[in-house]
Amino acid sequence: PRVRGANFHSRYMRSRTGSGGRYSDHPCHSEADEVMHAVGSRPGFGTGNNGYARFRGANGSTAYAEDIAIGERRTLQCAATALFCGFVLVVTGLSVMWSADYTSVKLRVVAGYDEIVDRWTDVYAPEFGNTRFDVVVGDVAVTASATHDVTPIDTASGNTHDYFPIAFELGSLLEEIAIPGLRGNETLGLPADGWGDEVLENAKETDGDETREHATPVLTPEQERAVFEYLTTPREVFVRAYSPLATRARNESSDVLTSETPENFVDVSLGARALVTKTEKKSNGWKPCKYQHGGFFRGGMCTTYTVLDTLCVKVSVDRVSGVWGANSTYGGAGCDPRREWEIETRAMTRAPPSGADLTLATIRHLGHGRVVVRSAFDPLIAARNITDGSMFFAETQASQSAGAVVLLVVGCACLVPGVILGIPFASRAWRGREMLRNTRGARRGTGGNTHEEEFDDIV
Repeated sequence: PRVRGANFHSRYMRSRTGSGGRYSDHPCHSEADEVMHAVGSRPGFGTGNNGYARFRGANGSTAYAEDIAIGERRTLQCAATALFCGFVLVVTGLSVMWSADYTSVKLRVVAGYDEIVDRWTDVYAPEFGNTRFDVVVGDVAVTASATHDVTPIDTASGNTHDYFPIAFELGSLLEEIAIPGLRGNETLGLPADGWGDEVLENAKETDGDETREHATPVLTPEQERAVFEYLTTPREVFVRAYSPLATRARNESSDVLTSETPENFVDVSLGARALVTKTEKKSNGWKPCKYQHGGFFRGGMCTTYTVLDTLCVKVSVDRVSGVWGANSTYGGAGCDPRREWEIETRAMTRAPPSGADLTLATIRHLGHGRVVVRSAFDPLIAARNITDGSMFFAETQASQSAGAVVLLVVGCACLVPGVILGIPFASRAWRGREMLRNTRGARRGTGGNTHEEEFDDIV
């Protein structure tokens, strides 16, 4: 028979064991143990193999130590990952920066460009500047005026040589050739007055403003259609070059050029060009026609308009014959690699919402049709070719260097937390190594074991 002690409580807590005995039958059992055992069996405190919580120590120090160890392992993994990623990014950034070699590449490119500038200043600029160029359409010829506009060129990490730019320009084919031709065409029957000639002449004399918008008289619908047909008809455009070199080539007995020396010229064709183009093509709907192409949608067709923006040609003179001609160096006779060296550049204009064709007043308001003549040896052409039109030397290497800097910054940012998190582990490993070495030295010196407390720091 079981004898119940004085401290026995009828409402005791039961617990399973491996043999099915009661937890309260344990010889070291106490009431506090029963309470802690019951609390530990609640969810979140962990359970043993038998379904009830079992403390691995009297005060749970073993579980706390395990939690600390798990946290330290995670911290160590985080530090190792940050250090690895930071190291890879830094090495990659240094490799990219080394391969880009931005500074030396740019200095080398700038040095080559400076040689072109010096050659232009000494040889080609005087020769090109002393040449007269006319723009010819049909029987009308207008002399192009010299311009000296400077296009900004990148000078960072290497100062480029200055040069005196020279180009010949006709402001507008529309205003200087087409409009006079329209007004002189008697079959069109355009009004003689209302073009604002007096106002424009007074503006030029008073303030020198030659860019003031021209006035357009009111035209009948029939006249508007006739003018639009005239402007959309392609006409051959020529650049006529007058050069004393042509005379010198044909008269080798005389090297002296006087004012009486006859001037020979040669016409350089720029092709048949229309000031305005009208195109009709199928469209999927009115929205892409209107918002993407600026056209007018009707019956499944999208009508779009473009106007001539610029005709730019680069020319050179034959050193033997002295004849000027279009220069197709770099892949075309144009002036811009971004246009694939095409001579012609067109600009889109929005179609009238009414569906009618563009009026003469609208076309004149756009103010397009500029003609530019440049030398094939102009440093501006060389700079555009070197930089692919960006006017920034070694742009690819600069982009690579910028990417390398980003990699270095991100890599250093990853290394900082990795180092901060790894310092305690490195310090502990160092101190443990020193403690172990000192302990071994003491053991060899005393011939006995050291106290257990000397390993507490290592643990």
